[in-house]
Amino acid sequence: QKIRILYERAWTAYWWYNDFAELSQLYDTIEPLALGQDIVNIGKLFNLHTVLAACVRAGEFSSTEAKIEQRTAAIRVDLDQIAADGNRPNSALQARTKLKFLDIQSAIYAGAPPDPHFNELKAILTQTEGLSSYPVESTTEIILEIGQYFTDNQAYDDLFETVLKIKKERATKIETGRTLLTRGYQKLRADKNYEAIVLLGRSQVYLAVKENRSEFARALFGCGLAYETVGLNWSARANILAALDQVFADIGETGMFQV
Repeated sequence: QKIRILYERAWTAYWWYNDFAELSQLYDTIEPLALGQDIVNIGKLFNLHTVLAACVRAGEFSSTEAKIEQRTAAIRVDLDQIAADGNRPNSALQARTKLKFLDIQSAIYAGAPPDPHFNELKAILTQTEGLSSYPVESTTEIILEIGQYFTDNQAYDDLFETVLKIKKERATKIETGRTLLTRGYQKLRADKNYEAIVLLGRSQVYLAVKENRSEFARALFGCGLAYETVGLNWSARANILAALDQVFADIGETGMFQV
């Protein structure tokens, strides 16, 4: 909660008041709280690091004033550890992604070609299929944002095509999942529980992405209700617990759950 509150204060200082000094001071407060934590909290620190780097590029700070080198080194240590954890593939892939963004940032500062990092980022994106907690939407938005610096770069253009393909596929899947979810609840309300189980089960496959956590939870919960009605209590329990897991994960990351 402390990290989340400080993060929101820092975000407000930057986006609402252009108070870059306050942003930097709050970063110093958040850093010891976030380092050593999970990828969600380190991700918040990474976001603040990104906007600090943007301040340096815009001339609001020197890299020395923004402590870019020491802050980058500190966050890299944690990201390297998470990236090497084979037991947590989702977190590991997120950490690898953030490390690539840091590499690209360093290349921009040094005037070095970022092409190898674009190629590696492209390879990372191709591994996100089936990882429901991987933040594809925010990752692709960052990639699109940095495109303004690489308007004549073939490696970036190749990465962009991968982003485009992923966004198109996800949009189609999500719409399919929402359609199945709507029909599944219609069946559930009509007491056609076996048909509801089939439809809601199918919708879960398409809605199991981070950005659709609330709809995924609804699909799990509805399926649990249908299972309970037909007397399949263990299946009902599994779905309800899975739905609650999604709810608590959202609350843990954002402090709220969007119904």
